[in-house]
Order: sequence, then C-alpha cells, then structure tokens
Amino acid sequence: MKVTHSDWFLAGTYCPLGRDAVLGGIVYLREHVTPQDMVYLREGSTGGCADGEWALLAPSSGDFIDKEEDEEGQPSLVLDDPGTTQLADYWLHPCDCAPDAWGPELPVDPQMYEHLPANSSNQFTPTPYVIVTGQLVCPSRQLLGGGNGVHFQSEEEVLEPADCEARCREQTTCLFFWHGSQHGAATCRLFTGCDNLVREFSLEGDLKVMPRSPSCSVADAAKCWATSLRRSFLSMAFSPDGGTSVRAAGSVGLNLPPKPAAPPSDGMFAWFESENAGSVWRSSVGDFEGYCSKNSVFRHVAAGYGADRPVTYIQGYTWSGFTFGDVLPPTHTVCSITRYTGSHRGRILQSKRGRNWLHGHWASYVGVIHYNTWLTPNERNKNVQDWLVLCGTNGATRAFDGMSSGTPTNIATKAPKKFTETIPLYVNHGYDEKSDFAVMEVITWDRVLSEEEMLATVDYLKWKLRAGAVLEASEHLATESQHNLDAWGVQDLNNMQSETTEVTFANGYKADLTGWTHTRYYARGFITNKNDVATAVVKGLTPAAQYLYQIYMVHEISNWQGEAKVSVNHGVQARAQQNGFNEAKFAGVAVASPRGEINFEFQRVSPHCQLSSIAIAKVGPSTDAKPADPPSQGMYAWFKSENAGSVWRSSVGDFEGYCSKNSVFRKVEAGYGADRPVTFIEGAKGSGFTFGDVLPPTHSVCSISRYARGPDGSSSRGRILQSKRGKNWLHGHWANRVGVIHYDTWVTSNERNPNVLDWLVLCGTNGATRAFDGMSSGTPTNIATK
Repeated sequence: MKVTHSDWFLAGTYCPLGRDAVLGGIVYLREHVTPQDMVYLREGSTGGCADGEWALLAPSSGDFIDKEEDEEGQPSLVLDDPGTTQLADYWLHPCDCAPDAWGPELPVDPQMYEHLPANSSNQFTPTPYVIVTGQLVCPSRQLLGGGNGVHFQSEEEVLEPADCEARCREQTTCLFFWHGSQHGAATCRLFTGCDNLVREFSLEGDLKVMPRSPSCSVADAAKCWATSLRRSFLSMAFSPDGGTSVRAAGSVGLNLPPKPAAPPSDGMFAWFESENAGSVWRSSVGDFEGYCSKNSVFRHVAAGYGADRPVTYIQGYTWSGFTFGDVLPPTHTVCSITRYTGSHRGRILQSKRGRNWLHGHWASYVGVIHYNTWLTPNERNKNVQDWLVLCGTNGATRAFDGMSSGTPTNIATKAPKKFTETIPLYVNHGYDEKSDFAVMEVITWDRVLSEEEMLATVDYLKWKLRAGAVLEASEHLATESQHNLDAWGVQDLNNMQSETTEVTFANGYKADLTGWTHTRYYARGFITNKNDVATAVVKGLTPAAQYLYQIYMVHEISNWQGEAKVSVNHGVQARAQQNGFNEAKFAGVAVASPRGEINFEFQRVSPHCQLSSIAIAKVGPSTDAKPADPPSQGMYAWFKSENAGSVWRSSVGDFEGYCSKNSVFRKVEAGYGADRPVTFIEGAKGSGFTFGDVLPPTHSVCSISRYARGPDGSSSRGRILQSKRGKNWLHGHWANRVGVIHYDTWVTSNERNPNVLDWLVLCGTNGATRAFDGMSSGTPTNIATK
C-alpha cells in the first residue's frame, strides 16, 4: 500500500505484515533503515478510530532504551495541539518542520525558535554554513568552469571570506565554496558540487555550503540527528520520502565489501598511496617525495595477482631503482603492498648497507621480515608472485600478513632489534640482492602499532586490493605515436637555448619550452646537450586540479641515449632512461599551480636529454560516448576483449580460440593507449594461441594487439597475428615494425613505426587496397599502398 503524507517519516510503501491478534485486521509495515523509524498502519474500524480511518503507529520508545547504559531511547512522539486544552492530540516528530504557531513549547527546541527569521513562517533560505575545516576540499573536477573556479588574493583585492561568499552567491551554479590559504596565499574556490572530500596538504581553510532553496528549522535538530538521521546517514540510506535504498553513489553494479576505517593517523610518518604512484611519488603525510633513482620505473594500472579490480603501482626491473626517503624512524611500524614480477627475486623493500633491514621479500621467499635480525621465519612462501599485504614493527614481536583468507595470525617469532637513527627506504639499492618488482602502497609510523591496529590496517589494504585504486582520466592520455613533436624535430633547428618555444600537446594543451639546444628527427622533438636545466611549462590548466602525465623521451641513436634527470613542479630530481622505445619513460600525477601550470625540468646525464612529447589528461569522469558496434553483415568471428582467456569463445559463429603452446595469461590493465583497464591475453615468445579457421578466402580483419615486455623487461618483436606456413599472411606486427600488413604481398609499407609498444588498432582486407589504423590522433587515412 502506497501512502503519501506531508511528513516524510510517515510516507512510503506499507507492506502486509500479519493479522493483529488483539484488535483484528491486517497490519501493514513501512520499513526503514532503523527499527526505531519503522511505522505500522492498521485499519481503524476498531481500537478508537472511526470507520474508514487508519491508524499510524510508532514503536514504543521504551523498546530501544539501553537500561544498562542508562541511555535514552528514541523520544516518544509528542501528541499535542497547543490551541486546545486536551493534551497529546497532535503528532510532532523531532525531524519535522516546527510550525510557526507552535512557539517554543516542547518538543520544539526553544533556542531554535528564537533564531527563526522574523515573519518567515519557518520557510527561509539558510545562510552559508561550514561543512569542514582544515585541509579538506571538494574534488577539483567539480570546480566552476570558465576560469571562475579559483580566485587568488591580488593587489586589488584582499579576498576576505565575505568576498569569497559573494563570488559564490553571484554564480547561480555555485553550491559550495572554500576560503583559506594555499601555500600562504589567500585563495577562494567555487564548486558546482561536492560528491566527496579530497585532502590537500598545502591548504588550510573552511569549506562551506551555499544553500539555494527554501528550507525550515526542524523541531529539535539534536534529537532528530540522534534518533533518525544519524543512523540513516551512517547507512547511506536517508531519503526524505522514507525510502530505504542503501546503494551508495557510484557503486552501481559493484559488489564491494564495506570500506573499513583508514589506517591509524596517530604517529603516521609517511603514506605513499597507490593512486599517486609514479616516477615521483609524493607522500600524503609529511614532506616526503619518493622518486626513481636509477634508470626508469613504470606506472601501471592493472588487476590480477590478488587484486580483484585495477590498482595503481610502480613496476621496475633489476636495472631500476627507487628511493622513498628517510621514512623509517628508530622505532617504526611498516605496512605495505608489494610483489615479485619476474624471475629475479631478491629483496624489494630494504634499507642502506650496514642496516640489514628488509620487509616482505628475500631470496624468492615472500612474507619474511628482517629488522637487524629475523623477525619471521626466513623460508616462507617460496616463488609467490601475488600481491603481499604485510605489516611489521621493530618495537615488538609482532607482524601480520594478508596471505590467508581468514583472520591473520601473528607470524613474528623473534624480537627485532631497534635502530638509533632514522634510515632510508629503498628498492634495488643497499644490499645487492635485486628484484623485478612492483610496489603498490607503503605506510610508516614512528611508533609501535598495537595488534588491533595492525589487523585493521591489513584489513584496509586487503580491501583496497578488492575495491581497486585508480584515478580516472577525463580525457585521452595520448601515446607518443598519436602526438609527438616530430614536426619540430625534422626542422633540424640549432642554437635554441636562449629561446622560448610554444608547442601544442595532445588535448590542445600548450607548453613553453626553454633551454633546449636543438631539434632532431631521431629525438622526434627537442634535445639539449648542455648541462643546464631545460624546461617544459604546461599552461592553461585548472589551478589546483590533478592531472595525469606521461613523458616520452625517444632516442633512435643508441650511442647518445641514456639517463636524464626530471623533476615536477620544482620537486626532487628523479631519473628516466631514454632509448628507442616510444613508451612513457616518466609518468605520474601532478597538481596544477595557482597559475594553472605544471613545471617539468630536465637535465642530461647521458650526452643528450630529449623530449618527444608530454601527454596530459585531467583527472575526472569521462564523457566519451560509445559509437555503434562493428557491422554485423558478413561478420565471421568476433573475439571480444571481455571474454579473453586461455580459451576464448567467439561471440559470432562456433569458434573457440585456445592456448596451443605452453601458457598465455589473462590480464586486465590500462596503459599503452588504453585510458582504462582492458582485458587481453599476453604470452611470451614460447607461447602459442590458435583462433581457428576464421579467415575466409575473401576477408576483412580488425584487431587490437601490441608487443609486450617480458618479465625481465626484454621484448621479442616478430609477428603477432599470422597464419600457417605457405600462406604468408601477417596483420599488424613484423620485425619490430608496427602497423604493417602482408596478405601474400605487402598491403602497406613494411617500414612503419619501429619500436612501438602501444596498442595497435588496425583494419585491413585482402579484397581491396584498403587499410586503416588508429595510431594518429586525427581521422585515420588509408595506409594501404598495394
């Protein structure tokens, strides 16, 4: 039975519950998220109501009193009309709008009544009020557009809180505003919405809401919150029409466990969060910035190995190195998520020589800890490549991992030895026991976590593997092939170091380049052969907004390639390895300055430092529309990405692809041109896969494929899609060339795109001089020549 009522707590759907054993008739129940707010409905022909009337019944408040704690239950609903002498003849809920005529009498809060605007009849638009104070603001993607989102103090304007409020009030789409200091400068931010809160450690101020519609003061705000709204909001289920939906925003279709509490903040020394992983990796706590300190590490977004949904991490090889900084105090606790990725399996997280400290991995064993002595057994879980969640402390015989499915047990067997100094945290520095590695998250504290705190942190990190940890790009993060600076490179410009050159990157972003000495084709852009710093300042960005970036540094001449130093926004200098491959050598997340800029600085280590391109994409939801499906007429087979695996059934026809040699691996990963994680099979040169007889005499083929690195970083680059001997057919890849087609003869040039590891979208036919690829950023052109 659907009941409409002016009071939200009475409206809703009432369902038959059973027969009233005392009074007779059917009793209906309107459920709510809490038992205290349930309402019963019964026909009123008996029990005091006239024929044709219905009685609404609330649970007794005494049912919810905790007598042991001597706490109040839900206050009884007051039934009284002050205009009559009869008591208790009117129903007023604490969450109901207080009628103006009621006055300050119970259950109306007298203090609330005194603050009602004069002549408002308790219908008015509230003044702005504070939501939160400190370092929390709304997401930058919800800033007002058109340059109206961020304002800074200037010589002409002091920018007081009242000025910020006035700016928001003038913009009809402004619903939230923040005023405070950013790096010491008075700042005002205006937002169209605020679906979550984001912490920025350079901020200090107040976030306020700008009410836009009339509202009222409830009878008793404190009791309303304590009895109804608090319970409802905690369950994410409050609805003013009495509904009971518990689906959280953004969770449609996801079967996620409840998010546990964040790791304890007391004594937290550093927190390298997964979402911010990159070649430089800023801690969310303290002033630490991790950085690649040898060759290159690669920012990846992928699922698998215990991660149910894609997570963000850095991956490196034995020739890579990473430094987190001095994040290990003399007494410390460390929690991390790390894993082996290849055949070289020494240490991953370790410290400097002379401080024999390792956490997680050693000599192919996983889940081991040595803090100047073995804290755990040293031969646990050999050759495991899954993500390891591990917490340990050097102040107690205490360590827990997430390798079992139940509640973790203490795996520590000996007391550790403390240090007397703060020491650094490394990967592939210190002791010469290097690994092919991945690091997803690292947290350190300057105290000993209790057993309960450790277990809670393990639970949180395991939840992150289940829920995923990804920053979404609102626009395409272009590959080097799709947009590079080759148009400058082929000009062979010289003596440019004193000039400023404006270039355009993908998505229309502009940048000023200074300090670069010349341009060359073999760098696909700009080069410096001087020791001075060269810069690329990307401009026209939204101030304070987050951006994903990828830096491409291609060098086709091997005797001039090598390492370079790179910094972001004047931060720590990290390393990037330049070579002939077009993959991103340096990647991460950066925040635009108050001027709307991101400053990249470059300095050579090898003879040359080169810049082929920088891809920039603002963090936020994408609005890309799905195009029509491929034409169904004549479709012979369709192996859809989502179904990829060791056996891979076609969605059209009766074909089933299968692994026909050794193993292939099903992966879910972003990158190399995929802005979001996609599903695919990956194999080494010793693997084989058969799709079946899916090439008719006359055929067209469209595919997405790419060369992949091996577990040790190497790459074998011959053919990928091909046919049987005697039928010289290949589609996409051959002899390190990408975007080539040979159907018994070359359909395209056979010298296209060397050393490309990006995903290749390619369509071709053996029935016409026709082939198109997706390697350029504009509309594809026919690449067939025969």
